[in-house]
Amino acid sequence: MDEKYISVIDVGKEVGKVKQTVFKVLKRLGIESQKMRGPDSRGQLIAYITQEEAGLVKTEIQNMRENEPATSESLTPELGVFYIIQLEPDHDPGRFKVGFASNMAERLRTHRCSAP
Repeated sequence: MDEKYISVIDVGKEVGKVKQTVFKVLKRLGIESQKMRGPDSRGQLIAYITQEEAGLVKTEIQNMRENEPATSESLTPELGVFYIIQLEPDHDPGRFKVGFASNMAERLRTHRCSAP
Protein backbone atom coordinates (compact mmCIF):
# COMPACT_ATOMS: atom_id res chain seq x y z
CA MET A 1 0.00 0.00 0.00
CA ASP A 2 1.23 3.46 -0.87
CA GLU A 3 2.53 5.34 2.20
CA LYS A 4 0.48 8.42 1.34
CA TYR A 5 -2.78 6.60 2.21
CA ILE A 6 -4.17 5.55 5.58
CA SER A 7 -7.30 3.52 6.24
CA VAL A 8 -10.29 5.17 7.88
CA ILE A 9 -10.18 2.41 10.49
CA ASP A 10 -6.60 3.31 11.41
CA VAL A 11 -7.47 7.01 11.63
CA GLY A 12 -10.27 6.10 14.02
CA LYS A 13 -7.90 4.05 16.16
CA GLU A 14 -5.41 6.92 16.30
CA VAL A 15 -8.01 9.44 17.48
CA GLY A 16 -9.94 7.06 19.73
CA LYS A 17 -13.16 7.12 17.71
CA VAL A 18 -15.10 4.44 15.85
CA LYS A 19 -14.91 4.47 12.06
CA GLN A 20 -18.53 5.66 11.77
CA THR A 21 -17.56 8.86 13.56
CA VAL A 22 -14.62 9.34 11.20
CA PHE A 23 -16.95 8.87 8.21
CA LYS A 24 -19.27 11.57 9.63
CA VAL A 25 -16.32 13.96 9.93
CA LEU A 26 -15.23 13.08 6.37
CA LYS A 27 -18.70 13.93 5.09
CA ARG A 28 -18.77 17.21 7.01
CA LEU A 29 -15.37 18.16 5.56
CA GLY A 30 -16.37 17.10 2.04
CA ILE A 31 -13.67 14.43 1.82
CA GLU A 32 -14.31 11.34 -0.31
CA SER A 33 -12.62 8.12 0.76
CA GLN A 34 -11.22 5.72 -1.82
CA LYS A 35 -11.98 2.01 -1.70
CA MET A 36 -8.85 -0.12 -2.15
CA ARG A 37 -7.56 -3.52 -1.20
CA GLY A 38 -4.89 -3.22 1.46
CA PRO A 39 -2.16 -5.61 2.57
CA ASP A 40 -4.11 -6.70 5.66
CA SER A 41 -7.63 -6.54 4.20
CA ARG A 42 -7.77 -10.20 3.06
CA GLY A 43 -9.09 -9.14 -0.34
CA GLN A 44 -11.78 -6.83 1.03
CA LEU A 45 -12.18 -3.25 -0.13
CA ILE A 46 -11.23 -0.81 2.63
CA ALA A 47 -11.83 2.95 2.75
CA TYR A 48 -8.62 4.98 2.56
CA ILE A 49 -7.83 8.69 2.71
CA THR A 50 -4.59 10.56 2.13
CA GLN A 51 -2.27 11.50 4.98
CA GLU A 52 -3.13 15.18 4.43
CA GLU A 53 -6.85 14.41 4.71
CA ALA A 54 -6.17 12.35 7.84
CA GLY A 55 -4.49 15.41 9.35
CA LEU A 56 -7.59 17.48 8.64
CA VAL A 57 -9.81 14.83 10.23
CA LYS A 58 -7.61 14.62 13.32
CA THR A 59 -7.68 18.40 13.70
CA GLU A 60 -11.48 18.46 13.35
CA ILE A 61 -11.92 15.71 15.93
CA GLN A 62 -9.58 17.54 18.31
CA ASN A 63 -11.68 20.68 17.84
CA MET A 64 -14.82 18.66 18.56
CA ARG A 65 -13.29 17.40 21.81
CA GLU A 66 -12.37 20.91 22.91
CA ASN A 67 -15.92 22.15 22.30
CA GLU A 68 -17.86 19.31 23.93
CA PRO A 69 -18.71 19.35 27.63
CA ALA A 70 -16.70 17.02 29.85
CA THR A 71 -19.39 14.52 30.86
CA SER A 72 -19.53 10.77 30.98
CA GLU A 73 -21.82 10.94 27.91
CA SER A 74 -18.97 12.31 25.80
CA LEU A 75 -16.99 9.12 26.37
CA THR A 76 -19.46 6.96 24.43
CA PRO A 77 -19.00 6.73 20.67
CA GLU A 78 -22.69 7.07 19.78
CA LEU A 79 -25.61 8.02 22.04
CA GLY A 80 -29.13 6.94 21.28
CA VAL A 81 -31.91 4.53 22.06
CA PHE A 82 -33.01 1.14 20.85
CA TYR A 83 -36.70 1.12 20.07
CA ILE A 84 -39.54 -1.18 19.14
CA ILE A 85 -42.72 0.35 17.77
CA GLN A 86 -45.93 -0.98 16.33
CA LEU A 87 -46.33 0.88 13.03
CA GLU A 88 -49.94 0.10 12.13
CA PRO A 89 -51.66 -1.47 15.14
CA ASP A 90 -55.16 -1.40 13.58
CA HIS A 91 -54.14 -2.70 10.17
CA ASP A 92 -51.35 -5.16 11.05
CA PRO A 93 -51.00 -5.73 14.82
CA GLY A 94 -48.17 -8.24 14.38
CA ARG A 95 -45.91 -5.81 12.51
CA PHE A 96 -43.16 -4.20 14.59
CA LYS A 97 -40.19 -2.03 13.76
CA VAL A 98 -37.02 -2.52 15.77
CA GLY A 99 -34.09 -0.16 15.47
CA PHE A 100 -31.61 2.30 16.93
CA ALA A 101 -31.88 6.07 16.74
CA SER A 102 -29.59 8.83 17.92
CA ASN A 103 -32.45 11.32 17.45
CA MET A 104 -35.73 9.63 18.39
CA ALA A 105 -37.98 12.54 17.46
CA GLU A 106 -36.54 12.66 13.95
CA ARG A 107 -36.79 8.88 13.61
CA LEU A 108 -40.46 8.89 14.63
CA ARG A 109 -41.09 11.65 12.11
CA THR A 110 -39.71 9.49 9.30
CA HIS A 111 -41.84 6.53 10.41
CA ARG A 112 -44.93 8.74 10.36
CA CYS A 113 -44.26 9.45 6.68
CA SER A 114 -44.43 5.76 5.79
CA ALA A 115 -47.09 4.70 8.30
CA PRO A 116 -49.12 7.72 9.42
